[in-house]
Amino acid sequence: MHFADVASLRQEEGEIAKEEEIVVRLRDMRAATTDTCINYQTVYQPKLGEHVAWGDTGTVIYANSVFGARTNYEGGMASFAAAITGRTPAYGFHLDDVRRGSIPVEVRARLVDSADWGALGKIVGHPNQDYFAVPVFTGIDQMPLSDSLKHLGASLASYGSLAMYHMVGVTPEAADEAAAFAGRERAAPMVVSQADIDAVYGAYRFVEGAHNVVVFSGPQLSLFEMQHLARLFAGRRVAGGMQAFATTNHAVWSDAKRLGYVDVLEGPASRCCRACASTSCSDCRASARRMPGRT
Repeated sequence: MHFADVASLRQEEGEIAKEEEIVVRLRDMRAATTDTCINYQTVYQPKLGEHVAWGDTGTVIYANSVFGARTNYEGGMASFAAAITGRTPAYGFHLDDVRRGSIPVEVRARLVDSADWGALGKIVGHPNQDYFAVPVFTGIDQMPLSDSLKHLGASLASYGSLAMYHMVGVTPEAADEAAAFAGRERAAPMVVSQADIDAVYGAYRFVEGAHNVVVFSGPQLSLFEMQHLARLFAGRRVAGGMQAFATTNHAVWSDAKRLGYVDVLEGPASRCCRACASTSCSDCRASARRMPGRT
């Protein structure tokens, strides 16, 4: 939920009230409601081999793959139980055998920006909808940025429900192919060409004259992505019949505001939805007053 400028998003008031109540309840439990799906970029970075109990689509695959931490896709109640007890069940990607690579993927395409990494995730994830499948990428001739790996992982998880990948020479458990597969039987190899990447973009359809909305999100934008987006929007105007939104969390939004990026995105040329699931202390106090049994 986005609690500021709600009318423009046409959100249901009843759902907003539910979200506000959840925020209050969580804070009563001393939970830090950071309202973010990029906690691995802004809040906490688990270490190699550390066991956590995360649940968000992009966070789990990033933790497993990029940090070498260990987690499954956990539901809310399971995560709460882990937070209270300091324990999580020893199954799935907490175990060595499950983390071994299973699908060889040779990349023969130029990955220029974040969208290309997302397209790569779709190509590999969509035909391999298996939670325990673990792609091993080779042929990457550059050191990917955090945002690149973020979009790759989120796409793999969204299209294939995958929870982990290896990238030879990049991710911590894939110093080489032998280490990445660790003796696991390999599936039929995949080769991703430039034509495959182009085909992903070619499949998109834009209807002239329709009421179209462009959302820069999923996962939330990092500070560097906000900077890049502001540069692209500077001096430009959103076309008639279009709306554009960018979403990030409070931490990034605060810095982006201070650095002038938000002013560009929220200027007359564009509209910027500054955060998803955002709220303020006054919102929470108002919600608390409406709850039965609270003073």
